Amino acid sequence: MWKFDGQNTFFNIYNDKVLDVQGGRDQEGNNVQVWNRNRSKAQQWKLIYVDKAEKPKNKGFDKDFGLERNRPFYIVSKLTMERVVECWGANNIILSDFTGSLG
Repeated sequence: MWKFDGQNTFFNIYNDKVLDVQGGRDQEGNNVQVWNRNRSKAQQWKLIYVDKAEKPKNKGFDKDFGLERNRPFYIVSKLTMERVVECWGANNIILSDFTGSLG
């Protein structure tokens, strides 16, 4: 299970490993991996929630996971180019340039 903490990090609650941009290289198609926490920029993220609708009763902040319930979002790298995380195939996630509007 993953949690988004107050330090802009997604971490696994069982082993404390975090989402990390491989090699800290801010480039299109670079792998995003699970790595030991080192507090580098390559491990810092922000969430951009997609919807702007009023919160129904099944929404709200979930303290256990650090996320808003039932709200779609993008995971955005805090590296210079602010690329988004994208699933590539069944088992890989990569950095990707985002061409739409993040709100």
